[in-house]
Amino acid sequence: MWKLVFVQVYPNNVNEQNLSYKETPLIGICVSDTKPEFRSVAVKRLQSFPHNTTIVIFRIQNLNIAQLTVIGDILEKKAGKISKKKGTLPLPDVIYIQCLIDPILVNKIEKQIGRMIFNNFIFDKWQGWELLAGDCILRDHLPNTWKIEREEDLLQPLNSYKDIFLKPIDPIYGHSGRGIFRVKLQNEGRLEVFYWKEGEMRKEKFKSFTIFWSMFSRGLLAEKYIVQQSIQTVNVDKKVTDIRLHMNKNSLGKWEVSTLLCRVATNDSHISHELHKIARIKLLENLLDSQIANHDDWERAIVNLGFQICNVFDRLGYHMADLGMDFGVDQNGHLWIFEVNPLPYPYQLPNQQNAFCKPIEYALYLALKSGFDN
Repeated sequence: MWKLVFVQVYPNNVNEQNLSYKETPLIGICVSDTKPEFRSVAVKRLQSFPHNTTIVIFRIQNLNIAQLTVIGDILEKKAGKISKKKGTLPLPDVIYIQCLIDPILVNKIEKQIGRMIFNNFIFDKWQGWELLAGDCILRDHLPNTWKIEREEDLLQPLNSYKDIFLKPIDPIYGHSGRGIFRVKLQNEGRLEVFYWKEGEMRKEKFKSFTIFWSMFSRGLLAEKYIVQQSIQTVNVDKKVTDIRLHMNKNSLGKWEVSTLLCRVATNDSHISHELHKIARIKLLENLLDSQIANHDDWERAIVNLGFQICNVFDRLGYHMADLGMDFGVDQNGHLWIFEVNPLPYPYQLPNQQNAFCKPIEYALYLALKSGFDN
């Protein structure tokens, strides 16, 4: 048993108080200023979790390997009430990664606390595609994708598919429609380009690919982009659909479904981050049954593909326990994997608390499995 030492900072001095004792495993949640929303999500995770638990929310620069300490916001839940203090603690028993982190640093931390860091591989879009494409089952469900390193890497797919997406590789930058372009090849080499900016969908027309490339190539190459074939999904009222599957590891260390829902965009493009409707997967199943002759068990097919994705990460040795997956079904009934997100943002929906509290549940499983004793 060891003491939690809370540090309160005053204008001209630091006062340490021994306010509590460690009664449960200490769970660290590593966040960053780049995605500040995950700090508030961490609080909601604790609010959703039904048992007494202590977490420390910290930034990676506040973790001191040499001294084996961490500074952060310490939240202690007892009898349903949460107290909060800022303080310095020994290294957490388990750490849940919610930001980009250097793999070398992960290895250094694991030398001190063991393999108790999960979601330790925050991969970018290109890394994610390559990893999944190596699996023979998943490859058939992945849109063809290329990394843009020169002009030909964009021109060839555009000529082949006539309709493509350009997506930032960076997992932090390229989310919620940010930085994404949809490019359509028109008659006589003209282009229509759609993108989201300042709260609205914008469309620009270009007389040729050369003009478009001269205007955007610097940004596309500097930020690092992938180009991906566009998939025409089934529509609801002429609006595109996609599927969000959120999977987590549970108190037994096993993958399970936390959230499965259908999303309907506000327009005919997936690059919009605004949604017209969020519905249970039954909406999509009914739509598919009415539009496609092949009546499959769509929910089972989607979930099975999700488990296959999770198994790939496990098989390759990545310690993941929280994954968001975006799928789509085209007008021929083929299921596509649009993206796998290692930093999924949970939906705040009625009776959908699992995506919030499962990471804490899994963290406690890891700690108890390692022999934690209060």
